[in-house]
Amino acid sequence: MTSPPPILDSFVERLTVRDFERLAACLDPDVRLRAIIPPGPEEHHGRAAAADRFGDWFADAVSFELVEHRIEPFVDRWLVTYRIALDEGHGARRVEQHLFCDLGAELIERIDLLCSGFRPVGLQGPQPGSRTRSGRGPLRGLPVVYTAASRG
Repeated sequence: MTSPPPILDSFVERLTVRDFERLAACLDPDVRLRAIIPPGPEEHHGRAAAADRFGDWFADAVSFELVEHRIEPFVDRWLVTYRIALDEGHGARRVEQHLFCDLGAELIERIDLLCSGFRPVGLQGPQPGSRTRSGRGPLRGLPVVYTAASRG
């Protein structure tokens, strides 16, 4: 397996200690961050705007722990995934983010991010209103795709 580029390790290390100024140094000056988060999609351009968005999500937490992470190649991009345990003063929460990153010669040039949202600890299994295999739920009307392996 290919070793992760040092810039991605640095990104995760700086996120872990919530040093958003140094995290910004991992980003190309013209970086593009596209994020799909529970309120809806958003896009940020430039090193400061992208780093500030990570700060918006995590800087004010009264407790913050990187529970697990991984960095691996995905075709022509890099996948950075992490799970964080935090408390913003309203109870323990978990969040997971998946970042598909494009790298330049030394810095991260593009991030496409998918976020789970800040989920309260203690919830067990899918909650009422979540998408189920039957296709019922908030995504009703969208086709459910099954592969041959999922047909039982």
